[in-house]
Formats: sequence, structure tokens, C-alpha cells
Amino acid sequence: MVPWFLVGGGLLALFAASRIRAPLPPELASLAITSSGLPNTPPPEVWPNLRRLARFLEGFSARFGPVRIHSGFRSPEVNAAAGGVSSSLHMQGRAVDFSVPGDPAAVQRIFQEWAAEPFRIAGLIEEAILYHYQGSAPWIHVGLAPAGLAPSPRLKRVTRSGGQTV
Repeated sequence: MVPWFLVGGGLLALFAASRIRAPLPPELASLAITSSGLPNTPPPEVWPNLRRLARFLEGFSARFGPVRIHSGFRSPEVNAAAGGVSSSLHMQGRAVDFSVPGDPAAVQRIFQEWAAEPFRIAGLIEEAILYHYQGSAPWIHVGLAPAGLAPSPRLKRVTRSGGQTV
């Protein structure tokens, strides 16, 4: 079964991770240009990371249901426009920001599991940041570890309430 991922407010059938390839297949080509018109085509060296990211999302969505992808690969121009840091894992195809529309608390549950048992994600996830801003559903940023390396995962919570980030 091919999982469905919500991308930018629309539905997109994300092909099985083994079928993601460069160049972009025609049905995904429209995602190479952002709504701001900035080019966002992943270079060939990023595609192995995107395949790993797709496998991660397939496993997550199999457990928790469809995910809404807020941000995935970013070209340097898109990353700068988004206010991303110059070392963003998004530019390497190793990071994704997402939520679970059908179960907004799912990202909080999985984050709590990871925090309680970080060994479960060691070698897979380098960083996970749970964002929860007052008045919006929580979302999570996941940065995959480099292939073949097993750093200890960094977990962080970011909460904004009354205009203050804590």
C-alpha cells in the first residue's frame, strides 16, 4: 500500500521509498518550485537521503496515519527565505517537519517515547524537535543521522505561549 502524505495543503501519493529517484518523476515535478517561485530541485547527491527520509515517513505513517509535510528538502535559496540556519539538514535532504492531521497528539506521543527510550532511535535520528505553539497543532522536526553513523539523538521541545518561546 502506498501511503498518502499531505503536502502544502494538497494530497500527494508519495511513491514507495525504493521508487524515489532523480530526476523528479513528472507527477512530483511541480514540487520543485516553491509557492514563492524559488527553485527547489534536489541535487543528485541528496537523493539517497531523501529515500531514507521517505522510508522513515512510511514507517511513521503506517503507525500513526497520514502526515502533513510542512517542509522537506530546501535549496539554499528556499532555506534562506524560510529563515533556516546555514547548516540546516533540510538542505542535505535529511530533515522533515510534519504533523499528523488526524491525530495531532501523535507527534507528542512519539516524542515522549523517543525521550524515554532514546536508544530506539540512535543511529537513525540525529535531532528531533517538538514544536507546540499556543493555538496551533504540534508538529515535529526530524533530522536523520548521516548514513552509516550513529550519533546520540538530540531531543528538544519548543513551546510558544503568549508570544514567548520557552
